[in-house]
Amino acid sequence: MRHKDFMIKQPLVRDRQKGLGLATAIFAITVMAVLATLIAQLVTNNAETTQEEIELIRAFYSAESGIQFGLNRLFPPDGLTPGACPAGPVNYDLAEGGFSRCEADVFCESVTVSAVDYYTITSTGTCGEVNRTIQVRAQ
Repeated sequence: MRHKDFMIKQPLVRDRQKGLGLATAIFAITVMAVLATLIAQLVTNNAETTQEEIELIRAFYSAESGIQFGLNRLFPPDGLTPGACPAGPVNYDLAEGGFSRCEADVFCESVTVSAVDYYTITSTGTCGEVNRTIQVRAQ
């Protein structure tokens, strides 16, 4: 009798796991692709939000500049010639420096109470599609 005849052939562990590596690789690639897509979307959303915040800040400072223009018109720095509210809105194109594509629309209203003039200056700063409004009252 030979020794070979008594051996029962059992499949090797390696033979039973045939194809498992391919399935694992496909699963890992799929998970990595989903993660890469989610990260790319997050970065894109973050960039859009940052740009919108920058436009909001620029619009705020455009409105602030409009207020300063309005106050300078009412109360000139030379102090000699007092100003008055213009009849209609005044538009300032703020194309200089960091205000490219920005403008300020300034409205002025005056009310006299007990011989004292009160002024309300409203300025709307617009940069691109974003705008901010500031209102100041002065005497």
